Amino acid sequence: MKFNHHYRAFPKGDQSMGWSYSDSHLEIYKSIIEHNSDGIFVLAIDGTIMEVNQTAIYLFGYSQEEFQGRSFLQMAFHKTTERVEEYFRKALQGVPSEFQTDTLHKNGGILHLQVKLVPLYVREKVVGVFCVTKDITEQKQLEKSLRESEERYRKLSELSPRGIVVHRDGVILYVNPATVKMLKEDHLIGKDIFSYVHPDSLQIAKQRIAEMVKDKNPSFVEMKLQLSDGELLYVDMGSTAIHIDGSPAILMVFTDDTEKKMIEQALMQSEKRYRRLVENSPEPIVIYQNESIQYANPACVELFGESSLEGLVGKSIFDYFHPDSVHLIENRIHEVEQIGTKLDTVEEKLVRRDGTVIDVDVTGITIRHEGKLAFLMMYHDISRRKRAEQALRESEQKYRLIAENMHDLICLIDWDGRFIYASPSHTTLLGFPTKAYEGNFARDWMHKEDHPKIRSQLENAVRTQEPCMFEFRFRDIKDNWIWLEGKATPVFDHEGNFKHFLVVSRDITERKAYEEKLAHLAFHDALTGLPNRRLFRDRFKQAIKEAERYGRKMAVMYMDMDRFKSINDTLGHDVGDKLLKKFAQRVKDCLRNSDILARLGGDEFTVLLPEIEQEDDVVRVAQRILASIQQPWEIGEHVFETSSSIGIAFYPMDGTTRQELLRHADEALYSAKESGRNTVKTYSLSIGKTHDEV
Repeated sequence: MKFNHHYRAFPKGDQSMGWSYSDSHLEIYKSIIEHNSDGIFVLAIDGTIMEVNQTAIYLFGYSQEEFQGRSFLQMAFHKTTERVEEYFRKALQGVPSEFQTDTLHKNGGILHLQVKLVPLYVREKVVGVFCVTKDITEQKQLEKSLRESEERYRKLSELSPRGIVVHRDGVILYVNPATVKMLKEDHLIGKDIFSYVHPDSLQIAKQRIAEMVKDKNPSFVEMKLQLSDGELLYVDMGSTAIHIDGSPAILMVFTDDTEKKMIEQALMQSEKRYRRLVENSPEPIVIYQNESIQYANPACVELFGESSLEGLVGKSIFDYFHPDSVHLIENRIHEVEQIGTKLDTVEEKLVRRDGTVIDVDVTGITIRHEGKLAFLMMYHDISRRKRAEQALRESEQKYRLIAENMHDLICLIDWDGRFIYASPSHTTLLGFPTKAYEGNFARDWMHKEDHPKIRSQLENAVRTQEPCMFEFRFRDIKDNWIWLEGKATPVFDHEGNFKHFLVVSRDITERKAYEEKLAHLAFHDALTGLPNRRLFRDRFKQAIKEAERYGRKMAVMYMDMDRFKSINDTLGHDVGDKLLKKFAQRVKDCLRNSDILARLGGDEFTVLLPEIEQEDDVVRVAQRILASIQQPWEIGEHVFETSSSIGIAFYPMDGTTRQELLRHADEALYSAKESGRNTVKTYSLSIGKTHDEV
């Protein structure tokens, strides 16, 4: 990389300070730039990349040749392009700037950058821009994680089954209910957290926390706690550094592993008792390690059909598993890596020595055998039960399904849609007696919008002789609509003639409500319930289309709360969150039903007024908002006053696109801030600058 000697990346006026630029100086500057840990660009007046250093090549993933002629402004992530362009224009006017922005790596990944733009002068004339970029992606990701954690901290911690403790220098600042339950004490705030750590674990606890504070990485360790009544508690504890009220603190999360630890210790410390219990157990038990059988009790020897224990030890466990079960066993072995892991009960097939295939229920736990991971598995012969189940499946379907699906809605429907049979669960869920259904049409209880779709699916199921799934609304005895998910299976006789549909349904009302809630959250701010940036953008686009089509005027306001950060810092984020919700309500009370108030983030709000007669009407609305905001706020024990600054842009006078109008409203807001806050400014496109309205 070669930097031209005639570029001067210093503020205008450095010559008056006695700077001189010998070749040795230029070599020094060149070396600093080429070996700088930050990405450095030299940009032309139009934003074209002229030169880059090696760090920039590594950071963005482009080669030197790929960078040449590329526009730096086009590399800015779409959410911040306009802002980057504004800073670039300021640099061309001789004003350095420093800001954060997002951009894209060559591979498509998002980079978060700290950017500094400095004008380049040649003979006192700006000929380009010197750009220094620092990768803060990890920092931004951590900040985002911490912000999201802070927003959900209280609710998640209160509901978490894990113990959560926040302490500073060992003094407990916060505990969640799970911690109170585990430690069996109600008043923990202010106590020394280390007083609950058993002496055996005290040194490692303090050492791990010190290491974690130093490198900011969470550490997880098994620890032993001692309760005030002397009871021991074994926990798996993780810690991470956080900040509370601007000061460092430690967040500790722990899970009660006492039961697992006691099982492990019992297996390790009571070998004789363990063997006595296992050998006399009527349930077959086997221990295998690296797929090789290490031990089997007499019941297991009998189950596998061997004549003695010696016939089993050393053989592969897979010698006794049916090929249908081998894949399942292999997955279990590969997925489990920790001592004390309980394994879910599953059905498998075994092949006895004489070739007989039997069905078994298998459960177990991972243990330490001779210092290494091993599996202790227990088998239960379910061959008789499986034969009974098979006989049950071959019996009358109606009665079998009633027994197996007691809580589901089971019914038989004929071709015309009449109930042949309805299970008692219909009465439990819907309130109507089962006799109310039998002989009547299902559509009499079904939402009329759902019937055509389901009828079509049922007819197709008969054609394909395959079951079909559908969701529909069914009326209960209180005339409420209950969402059901149904599976309809066409049933045919031995000659292939259609008999009826077997329909098994379950209540999914809560799931549907949750899906609707998720859809709402995708377009609304979680704190205030207002439209979020995404929904506001869509409404804005639609409003511009309608304004253009019908020749209407419209306006957009950009506003925030003056000095909101100081309220958060002094009164806390809880007060800040409540203030934002009250602020949103006051602003909303000043607007029409057709106006759209949205929260873009933090204390930044926008208002879209899609139909206006006169610009003065919008100014009067802004004045009402300011007057409302200046009324005292009462939040808990705090009473205080705030003010707001508002910037306004009008369509089509101040712009005809969403980007133009938002940018001009933001510039008007900035002007209002510079004018002393608590004021309204409008943007005048005709004179190219803002002018006072209030």
